[in-house]
Amino acid sequence: MPRKFALLVVSILAACLVAASLPGRARASAPQQTGTIANTVSSVVRLVPLDPQPLGKPITATAVLTDSNGNPIPNLPVNFLIGSSFVAQNRTNSQGQSTVTIKSDFAAGQYALRAIFLGSHQYDGSNAQVSLVIQPSVLVVQTVPALEGIRFKLGDQIFTSGKDGFARLQVDRTGDYTLQALSSGMADPNVRVDFYRWSDETYLPYQVIHIPQVGAVQAGFQLANKVGQHFIDLQNKPVNPDRISLITLKSSQGTTYNFVDGTPRWLPASLVTRRSTGLEVVPIQYSVITVIVDGSNVVSSEQQRFYTHPGEIWPIQLLLFSAQFSSRDALLGTPAGKGIELEYPNGSKAKFFYGKNHTISIDSLARGIYHVQVIGATGFAPSTPVALSQNQVMAISVLSQLDIFMGVSLAAALGLGLIVVGRTQILERRRVRRPGGDAPPAQAARNRVPEQREG
Repeated sequence: MPRKFALLVVSILAACLVAASLPGRARASAPQQTGTIANTVSSVVRLVPLDPQPLGKPITATAVLTDSNGNPIPNLPVNFLIGSSFVAQNRTNSQGQSTVTIKSDFAAGQYALRAIFLGSHQYDGSNAQVSLVIQPSVLVVQTVPALEGIRFKLGDQIFTSGKDGFARLQVDRTGDYTLQALSSGMADPNVRVDFYRWSDETYLPYQVIHIPQVGAVQAGFQLANKVGQHFIDLQNKPVNPDRISLITLKSSQGTTYNFVDGTPRWLPASLVTRRSTGLEVVPIQYSVITVIVDGSNVVSSEQQRFYTHPGEIWPIQLLLFSAQFSSRDALLGTPAGKGIELEYPNGSKAKFFYGKNHTISIDSLARGIYHVQVIGATGFAPSTPVALSQNQVMAISVLSQLDIFMGVSLAAALGLGLIVVGRTQILERRRVRRPGGDAPPAQAARNRVPEQREG
């Protein structure tokens, strides 16, 4: 009983407040709320129950005004209140219905929605009440790619993404808020995450959003993975990394990276771009452009390609070959020299000495141009260029002192022979040209001077 009395008092006070705020006819009819005037008819206001309403969305409320017999009362004003706040007024239609749309800026919670008819010269006043539930808005932030453990901040509240990559937060009031992406560590030490962009054209780690937010807010993140390289030859045998002086990698985005060894380093794993359907992850592929060994590039450009994975070590195959060297006497074919001096493509030199078979095999040579000089040989052994692009066997010819002596002797004998032959031909020509010489008859006849006849 006390509760009903208190409710009646509150309703009367609310009606008085509304009446004081309403112009003209509404205020004049306010006293009818306190009692029944002679010759008036009782009225009944009924509110249509409402489902829970989303935060910040307009609320459509309908009240039905009838007399005590259930007959609709048209064209009379009905006032609507949420709690003690006046929110709208509208007249009833021919069916006795008064419908209003309330622009809601109320916080999430449960309220009393009231409909009050203040009465008229013909009808008594009446009121009704139903429960109005305004649900909180749920802000949804989607991480692209889907990442767990990414923290966001809205106002003074921090919330975190789950395994599905979505972070959710209930917000009780409408308005503009600053949404911020916080730096987040990853459980895997070989993965690094950096904020990249929002779904609009904002690249700062914060932006202003309005609550309620329509749809999910997309936050794009760039992943970097720590990767390294190890090097193998054509037989898949490991190559000493100390021989590597430069590695050049090129990403599918056109970025070039230069390293001096295969130490693990951070490389971007993906790029987030905007499509018509929202943010999309584009994996980044890397191609090996150069690997310099001993001053020469030992890979074919862009033939070896990789995607990054956390903690991965890329196997890079190098074009390294073997070469067998020997040196022989150019004329006799006998072994010559004690070994070779090999000049590498970078200009460095190394000496190698022959074994029992008077040969030396050198493995793991970078493809390129080499120069080979025979050492320990008597005679002439010029530097020989070698273009190494496959496994090779090379026999280098050496002109020994004996070869040179024999060559000089042969040249001298040939020269002397030419001199003797030439001298003989000269003497023969002179003899033929002498008068009365032993020339052939025909030649002698041609040489005789014709006798002159007397006239």
